[in-house]
Amino acid sequence: MLGRRAVLATLLTFVLALAAPAEAQDAQVFDTVTRTVERQYWNEAGLDAAWDARVRDLRPRAVAAPDETALYDVMTLLLDPFADEHMNVQGPSVFEALARAQAPSFWAGFQVRQRGLRHQVLAVTPGGPAAQAGMRPGQWLDRIDGAPFTIPAMLAARQGQTLSFGLTLPDGTTRDAAVTLAPPRPPEPERRSRAATDGVHVLAWNGFDEGVAEWVDGELAGLAPGTAVVLDLRGNNGGSMNELRRILGCFVEPGTPLFVVVTRDGEPETLDALAGCRPFAGRVVVLVDGLSLSAAELLPASIAELGRGVVVGQRTGGSVLLSRHTQLPDGGRLSVSRADLRTVGGTRLEGVGAVPTLEAVTTFDDLAAGRDPALDAAVAAAQGD
Repeated sequence: MLGRRAVLATLLTFVLALAAPAEAQDAQVFDTVTRTVERQYWNEAGLDAAWDARVRDLRPRAVAAPDETALYDVMTLLLDPFADEHMNVQGPSVFEALARAQAPSFWAGFQVRQRGLRHQVLAVTPGGPAAQAGMRPGQWLDRIDGAPFTIPAMLAARQGQTLSFGLTLPDGTTRDAAVTLAPPRPPEPERRSRAATDGVHVLAWNGFDEGVAEWVDGELAGLAPGTAVVLDLRGNNGGSMNELRRILGCFVEPGTPLFVVVTRDGEPETLDALAGCRPFAGRVVVLVDGLSLSAAELLPASIAELGRGVVVGQRTGGSVLLSRHTQLPDGGRLSVSRADLRTVGGTRLEGVGAVPTLEAVTTFDDLAAGRDPALDAAVAAAQGD
């Protein structure tokens, strides 16, 4: 009996020794998040007694978290009250899964976005696997194959596999959707240029990555005099501030004040339009939707505010603060908003979005039927109708 007790005691000591480093790392990760936010978050007023209470109440839950998902859920609860999409954390498994997804092994035909502790369907490709299973924008993804939905679980799947998604619809009802994953499709071009009709040209791009301003300049320079342009920024998730400033330099005089940046430590800084683009004198229409984010919200707001064109579509996503990423001790990543940003006229877009001059909506059913009424409205505005 003594021998058995000794063995059990040894096993217990071993288990506790394994658990201690995990708890210590979880504490280190949580403390790194709180310290980084307290040092870098742009608005000190947000680091109030409610923040202190959240840190105090949630730290024990973080230290006791049984796994990565639980730990990062706790830290999401810590950051959610900021109501700022740039304030977020990604666990190492999510970060690694998203990196692998740059070379996808399947096509599901939908886009998803995390909102707090839940994930919502943002867009569904008509005719794709998700659409055929009845998935639609606005639904919530609650479960995958009977387990709580996570990005890594989704991205670990393979072509030909059928995944069962537990969905909650906007009206609160629930249903399942069996999605059979198709072979990966060739990626859509990041940048697209085409003539919509006589005298109107459409430019569309997915993000404000390096080189996009040069591409816009080249496309505009090739248009016939008097041509109007539609800048289709639907689904554009933003990117480089300098690329944005260069693009705006195509439509307004370089040096024109555009935005005001406000940090917790310094005086407000004014950002101007940058040189490098040949002037474009034609009519400008910017087409946006709720998935237009960051730089794709600031561009239409400036175009409208400076009287350089009109904005058509839907209110943008309202996510424009300037942020920076910090790597966490376990390999995860923290994003912290380091500066507020407003138009030079004083309009704050964070949480509000850019409001279109002309409301126009293209629904899933429109796309499935081959229609795009929002683009039609933008082209008509470019024609002066």
